[in-house]
Amino acid sequence: MRLMRFCGNRGEFLPEGRIGLVQDADVLDLTDAADYLCRNRALPSREAVRDIISVPVLSRGALRRLEQAGRRIFEDARLRKRFVVPLHSVKSLSPIPKPNKLLCLAGNYEEHLEESGYSAVEESKRTIPWVFMKPASTTIIGSGEKILISKNNVAVDWEVELAVVMGKRGRFIASKDAFDFVFGYTILNDISERRFDPKIPNRKIRERDKFFDWLVGKWYDTFAPMGPVIVTKDELGDPHNLRITLRVNGRTMQDSSTRFMIFKIPRIIEFVSSIMTLEPGDVIATGTPEGVGFSRGIFLKPGDKVECEIEGIGILGNQVAKEKA
Repeated sequence: MRLMRFCGNRGEFLPEGRIGLVQDADVLDLTDAADYLCRNRALPSREAVRDIISVPVLSRGALRRLEQAGRRIFEDARLRKRFVVPLHSVKSLSPIPKPNKLLCLAGNYEEHLEESGYSAVEESKRTIPWVFMKPASTTIIGSGEKILISKNNVAVDWEVELAVVMGKRGRFIASKDAFDFVFGYTILNDISERRFDPKIPNRKIRERDKFFDWLVGKWYDTFAPMGPVIVTKDELGDPHNLRITLRVNGRTMQDSSTRFMIFKIPRIIEFVSSIMTLEPGDVIATGTPEGVGFSRGIFLKPGDKVECEIEGIGILGNQVAKEKA
């Protein structure tokens, strides 16, 4: 299945957005069709499509019934007229606006490490992933929304990443079981301020300031575009064999494959779940390949258009704009 969160469809405005099942150039409004789906036992309750986080917690059988019912609606002219709208007529929102946890990996592609000024690491020394968090409620935006450059941003960079969406709650998850806890995948652009400056006169740099300046540069509002859809794991197939690209104003800046990840998804989940409980809807971005702007001395500016594309998922597109004072 391909799921999206959107607004702009017929019917009342819902602050949390509407949930849609995407097929080609159309979207089935699951929020609008919830009563029909419940009557036909394709949904246990309306609450099951209250938001996308509710969908992963459905049983495997319930997900299969929902998918089958969706196919019937797309194929039935009468039902299509009631519940299906053209994809171009709706506004895409971030699939999960406020996950409980938005986790990101740093340095998970060898060539990106090297372009960032770090030396290659021997296989035996790659012991744990580097994981950090972003403030989800203020950084996440959807496809089509604006990446805002504030008055104290000077070097705003891009990072296209494959993001894992968790479907089950788990703690101390073994690598061999990790995919049982995955619901699907989406795209995340880990926007970063590379030269964070708190504008403090006569600032004295302490031993660890460089690291924390790097980290704080990840936290600006709108610095986590996500979307445009979540593709379930059964539909996407092997997440470690996908072309991953990023374009700025049509120029390709990143072009690689997820097969070059240093830490694969099962190992990432095993490590993260040894620290914290993973929950349905949690998002883990798996790192970016080479081709970031910092290595070329190129940074985003108002008016730029950034397009992230991952094979089998789609295109996450965002315009860059200046934040209003």
